[in-house]
Amino acid sequence: MKPFHPKTEEKTDRSPENVKPSITFSDLLPSMKQVYGTDIQPPHRNDIAIYRKYANMAISSCVQSDLSNGKASTTYKRLMLVQQSAFTIDNTLQVTTPFVGKSSLDVYFNYCFKGRKSPLSINPNDLNLYKRYTSGKTY
Repeated sequence: MKPFHPKTEEKTDRSPENVKPSITFSDLLPSMKQVYGTDIQPPHRNDIAIYRKYANMAISSCVQSDLSNGKASTTYKRLMLVQQSAFTIDNTLQVTTPFVGKSSLDVYFNYCFKGRKSPLSINPNDLNLYKRYTSGKTY
């Protein structure tokens, strides 16, 4: 068995041809501009105003503790949202039926029973066109 002798000095060539380039984060992770074609920008003033509006709405609807009198008590603040739509708020368990007037119901029932009560006469030109279509002569 050969005895172990550590190498004390190793000769390396540091010439530009033999030096490997180091890997950087920009090599592994391209910038947002390179990938998506845009950079992150600070939000516009209007966007911040909209955010503040909804953030204040959320804050005002939360439970807040009142420590002004020395005792811990909770104050419930309510935020009432007013429905701006003509649609009702339904769910999967309960649906309110819409109101339909008598005149609208009459129009619907007359349409449904039109063929049973009194069928309309067909225009002869339309009947001839239909016959030509079904026979394959469309000229």
